[in-house]
Amino acid sequence: MVLRQGRFGMFIGCSRYPECEHTELIDKPDETAIACPQCGQGHLVQRRSRFGKTFHSCDRYPDCQFVINFKPVAGECPECHYPLLIEKKTAQGLRRFCASKQCGKPIPAE
Repeated sequence: MVLRQGRFGMFIGCSRYPECEHTELIDKPDETAIACPQCGQGHLVQRRSRFGKTFHSCDRYPDCQFVINFKPVAGECPECHYPLLIEKKTAQGLRRFCASKQCGKPIPAE
């Protein structure tokens, strides 16, 4: 195994490449305790795009393709009962919103 630089950062790869294509990430994605609202089996993990922006997606990708661009917060929307909230920075400060694309309503502070 050798340390290599790829377009997504450093990784460990087999020294017998191309016969052996085994690779391992050095930095594992940060996993949250929040369950995926789409499949219900996976958990949301923080990942980084090739442009450097962070996003959260299901750890069961490619079986589940749930993705959000804002920080997920455990909770339920009081309007539509969607099981996930997101936290956005607005002019009023940090506010929580429903993560459902159909609802998206702001959640009042508790």
